[in-house]
Amino acid sequence: MFDGDGRAPGIIAAIGAVLLGLLYMELAGAPARLLLTNAAALGIGLALLFLARALAPAAAWLRGPLLIGFSVILLATAFGGVAVEGASRWLSIGGLSVQPGLIFAPLIVTAYASRPEGWSAAALATAIFAIALQPDRAVAAMLLCGVAAIAVRRFDRGTLALCVGAAVGLAWTLLRPDELLATAYVDQILYTSFEVHPVAALAVWIGICLLFVPLFTQLRRRPGPAVCALGALWGSAVVAAALGNYPTPLVGYGSSAIIGYLPAPI
Repeated sequence: MFDGDGRAPGIIAAIGAVLLGLLYMELAGAPARLLLTNAAALGIGLALLFLARALAPAAAWLRGPLLIGFSVILLATAFGGVAVEGASRWLSIGGLSVQPGLIFAPLIVTAYASRPEGWSAAALATAIFAIALQPDRAVAAMLLCGVAAIAVRRFDRGTLALCVGAAVGLAWTLLRPDELLATAYVDQILYTSFEVHPVAALAVWIGICLLFVPLFTQLRRRPGPAVCALGALWGSAVVAAALGNYPTPLVGYGSSAIIGYLPAPI
């Protein structure tokens, strides 16, 4: 998630938030397999972070095709993913359900923010289209807020066009019915954690705050478009979790947001 001296705060924040989420789930009586899934996702996210850093100098030429590949996975999910109540946002891998939007949206947005070239712009445009088709209001809002933050820091016609496209994509998802019910340990836990135990609620809210500590650290060091985009993106994810039945990043059950939080390049 962070390069150079800024890497440590991101890693510490991710570990701390996930551990606090595990504490919440333990107090809430979640099955042990859910705790193990989140812990494993943290390990995968850390491994991907270090792998990406190790391979970056030698495989820079793969950056563009990889971004396109990520966006194509999002598009494939819209057409052939696991469908629930008319929404197709998930893929089943080895019996585990993952949400590619939460994994790839941060990567694609920050890649475009860091280097607004043809590859990254095409990947972002494809991602916006794919998320609208799924439809996924939370990730569509993440994309819009991320691109809008880039436009504030670096205004150009390409970014403006992507911002308009993201706004249209979010509007489309809002026009589509979203009848998914809240899932235990995933949705609405910003509120239901208070019904579990005060310590559980404290763990959830401190974990949410931890998500943004490294972002503020980076803003002080290097307030570039990518940092602003990532802050806006995860901020909108938390707002979506507060307003509807959408995953609560890192502190709630779900491997996708945990994996997506760490490797996003800045």
